[in-house]
Amino acid sequence: MMLFNRQFYRFLLNQNNKKIIYKLSSRSVNLLVPDLEDERQLRRVQTRENFDEVYSQLKLPFKLSHYPEISREFIRQRLDEHPQGYEPIELEKYSELWLREQDVDGQQTIRKDVEMILMYYNDVLRYSLFAPSTIPFDDMEKMLNEYEGHGSRLRYVNFIFIREFDSYRRQKEAEEKSRLRRLAEQEDYFEDIGCFDTKTNQLQYGHFRNCLFTKYFQMARHRQTIQSLRRAQSFGQPLIIDCGLERLMAHYEILSCVRQISRIYHLNRYSLNPFKLLFTEYDRNHNRTYESLEKNMHQFIDKPEFCFNLHQESYQQLLPNERFIYLSPDARKVMQEFDPDACYIIGALVSKTQKSTLTLDRANEQGLECLRLPIHQYVRLKPMVKRILSFRGTFEILLHLKHGATWEQALRRSIQPHKLID
Repeated sequence: MMLFNRQFYRFLLNQNNKKIIYKLSSRSVNLLVPDLEDERQLRRVQTRENFDEVYSQLKLPFKLSHYPEISREFIRQRLDEHPQGYEPIELEKYSELWLREQDVDGQQTIRKDVEMILMYYNDVLRYSLFAPSTIPFDDMEKMLNEYEGHGSRLRYVNFIFIREFDSYRRQKEAEEKSRLRRLAEQEDYFEDIGCFDTKTNQLQYGHFRNCLFTKYFQMARHRQTIQSLRRAQSFGQPLIIDCGLERLMAHYEILSCVRQISRIYHLNRYSLNPFKLLFTEYDRNHNRTYESLEKNMHQFIDKPEFCFNLHQESYQQLLPNERFIYLSPDARKVMQEFDPDACYIIGALVSKTQKSTLTLDRANEQGLECLRLPIHQYVRLKPMVKRILSFRGTFEILLHLKHGATWEQALRRSIQPHKLID
């Protein structure tokens, strides 16, 4: 590619047949344009051998250099269809643009701008292989309305060419995928099943051959995890994520809370024995957490098959007969063992700054039993580590305990290793 480093002049006649000199400096036409002399030489060649020889000397635009094979076919097709370049575009094609204006000066201004763009296109770009085949009416209107400088309008002309190449590339890629799909359908995968190759009598490896493993498709894993979640909805132990603390968090803390909720859902979904996970006290109309969650997990929300249980009601309304245990790092009593019959509650609270005993006060207001995890009895944390676990870490500990892990195993699997003293 090269930039025009010389002054570029053209002469046009206005409506009064007066000669006007338009000067396009190297700055105003700062548009990547290939070497036109090489392209004229490329248009003169007739055989494919000469085409490959000359084409290899061209410097492709940035977009085309990423797809060399498709770019070669794209340029070759253009050369075959338009060996002399594209036909010049008539000015009257865009007459509607200035006839809309009632002001005479406005009409002349728009007409002159269109003439400047077409002058560059007809005199230079139509001889280039790296130019758009035409300038659509809508694009010309967009250039006039949204781009003020002439240089920016010429760069938009280059964008039209890149858009044409992208359309060609997508079409070729779709054709190639369709071809490969047809070949795969025609191929008999079970023709060569066996431990030994019938031609060479050597061991052959791969699926359906000498291999201990088989394919485990994604849909099979999806059905397996969804089935365990559905079973947990009827027979699983309930666990509450209390989302009623949203008003106490700043915006950046809410974003962290949403990421932890997403992680909790996936950990529970892909576990062997998941909880009946409930997210309570979600106000869909006035809840910043729900807005962020809807952006990140829109494929799961409001779809019953994924069992993503968002509820506006409190946990007392949803499960009135359960024995609730609220987990809080500020509780005085220590949790001694995991109770499979209890309904544990974890507050969805992210406290980047030091806050008061919010979860403990919430449990005391509702008259619930409040416990804290026995972290310091089983593991030792480094001196500078924060003594309060995230609610995602608390959930991971409960999930490990539910699967039969000891306290030490559950804590070491859930707390990051660099925070622990060996």
